[in-house]
Amino acid sequence: MDAFSHLIETAGLTTLFFAIFGESIGLFLPAESVLIAIIALRETGNLSLTHIVLAAWSGAVLGNGAAYLIGRRFGRPVILTYGARFGLSETRFAMAEDKMARHGALILIVSRFILLVRQVSGFVAGTTDMPWPRYLVANVLGATLWVAIWTWIGVRFAELATLLPWLLEHLHIVALIAVPALIIGGIVWWKLRRRKAKRNDSIG
Repeated sequence: MDAFSHLIETAGLTTLFFAIFGESIGLFLPAESVLIAIIALRETGNLSLTHIVLAAWSGAVLGNGAAYLIGRRFGRPVILTYGARFGLSETRFAMAEDKMARHGALILIVSRFILLVRQVSGFVAGTTDMPWPRYLVANVLGATLWVAIWTWIGVRFAELATLLPWLLEHLHIVALIAVPALIIGGIVWWKLRRRKAKRNDSIG
């Protein structure tokens, strides 16, 4: 267990950073899953939630920033030529370009939560020559929202994982409370339905 804890502590933040960084430059990596897993294991590995958030946020900002610079430096043809090796098709790129043209910097924020679009949004911002100040604000804001929401989900998931063993251990207590509550609720619902049906019949 000590070796496992040490592994999480030493490799967890690095793995998290590169998973999110890699996804931001077009690789199809399970960024959300890695973030949730690291949060769930943070107590085992003595990891600080603040450090986890910083690693995730920096990976998101720097990864998308690298994609922007690559797109701006090399342009669309080069991105598509080399991106095809990693599953970046012209269809996906065109879809992202269309959304960027219609919504501008807003799509950079929203795309953090849209699979297939977020992997190419940084490149598209660069190839379409979006002004750097506007891009930077959208990139930072999008990364902040994405990390905040998925961190909240990860913390709730970790709490549920902690609560589940207690519920199983005290299942009889839970049943004593839940079963009568469900029965009473069902009876009340049934009576209300009958009363409403009778009222409708009398009106009709």
